[in-house]
Amino acid sequence: MKKIKICLPSYKDLISLWPDVANWSQDWAFWPIEEVLKSLQSEGCFVAIATENDQVLGFSFWKYVAGEGELLFVFVPQAGRGRGIARQMLEFSLSHLKSVGVDLVFLEVRFSNLAAIRLYEALGFNLLSTRKQYYKDGEDALVYSRELA
Repeated sequence: MKKIKICLPSYKDLISLWPDVANWSQDWAFWPIEEVLKSLQSEGCFVAIATENDQVLGFSFWKYVAGEGELLFVFVPQAGRGRGIARQMLEFSLSHLKSVGVDLVFLEVRFSNLAAIRLYEALGFNLLSTRKQYYKDGEDALVYSRELA
């Protein structure tokens, strides 16, 4: 049975998980664990981690301030995709954000990440704008937002 939980600063699951992230995807090598933990020390940051039988299935990293939230990243390794893990983490996180007074949430996604775009749109996110050549490789980012009513 999948379980989602909120992680607070320097949470041991996140620390122990981080070395494996580079093996899951090269996209995460840009963000050292020290920087993630430093960000988590800030007020208004949290990580949602999905687990099953004490194994981490994925995680999402969020930041919020003054009634607005931002999804910094969500990650489920390739082997775990298509099982609804990302959806569960996002629904859980959006509920948490609403409970702490967040009214509006933003995220950025690669133009080519069609599976993520479909998920975000299914969860009620609306396309706000495009950031041209946002990523290092020159790919555009789509900016989405969603009100938490």
